[in-house]
Amino acid sequence: MSAQTPMNASTIANATLPDHIVNGDFEAYTWRQLTGGQQEPGLGNWTSIDPATGASYVSSNNNHWSWKVTDWDNNRFAWASTQVKGASAEQRAGAVELQKEDDTNNIYAEITAAQAGTAIYQDINTASDTPVVYRVRLDHASISRTWLDKMQVLVGKPGEEQAVPMTRTSSNGNGDQTGETSDVIATTVSNQPQGCHSDGVICSARNHKGQWETYEGQVTIPAGQQVTRFTFLNKSSSSNNSGNLVDNIVFEKAYPLNYDANGGTLTQTPGSK
Repeated sequence: MSAQTPMNASTIANATLPDHIVNGDFEAYTWRQLTGGQQEPGLGNWTSIDPATGASYVSSNNNHWSWKVTDWDNNRFAWASTQVKGASAEQRAGAVELQKEDDTNNIYAEITAAQAGTAIYQDINTASDTPVVYRVRLDHASISRTWLDKMQVLVGKPGEEQAVPMTRTSSNGNGDQTGETSDVIATTVSNQPQGCHSDGVICSARNHKGQWETYEGQVTIPAGQQVTRFTFLNKSSSSNNSGNLVDNIVFEKAYPLNYDANGGTLTQTPGSK
């Protein structure tokens, strides 16, 4: 299955690209930088970033705020999205939504930012004379217990990405089993949805401590593939602008694949790079 990547999405020359995921924990900038220091109620836990310019946007209670992140460096931020310009101010082309947990101050990304079927992605320099196996790892959580969010990891040439089977390696105790492998990631959580009332207290959908589960997989990049796109696609969420939280994303070389010149046998050499 191919990610919904616009065919006109530009691919930077591989010589200028990193050979690994950058800013996989989404902490390249402090929350104060990302939000322009905004502390008003409703503004403290999400922001939409335009990676091309560093422009940041938030709306709350029909009020809108925008600013530009100081000392913006897109290579440092690294993420982009397949979102296209839409009717609402939040639906900005290429924008990536970041959120902050109320209970830990951890910064993470929400794939379902403002449109259905969107994805966030990075392009990586994977130039090699031999095939190389890459190790894939990420943390995922549904936004609340009212919906089982689903997503996919897609890897391949830009516009030709294919789903990668991922194995759940940690469980949050809400019924998911470790060791399960699928090309669709789905994480059951127990936290309340935004706005509910529990014992007179308004619930926040930004409390995800203990809700994350970790998934790992491997993908082989063929020899000669100069640029590879690593994509994280929203498959199912409760609405077009809510769901599929990701954090601590890692793509790293596991080992190259070598061929025995005598017998043509494929051999793996773990630990060598």
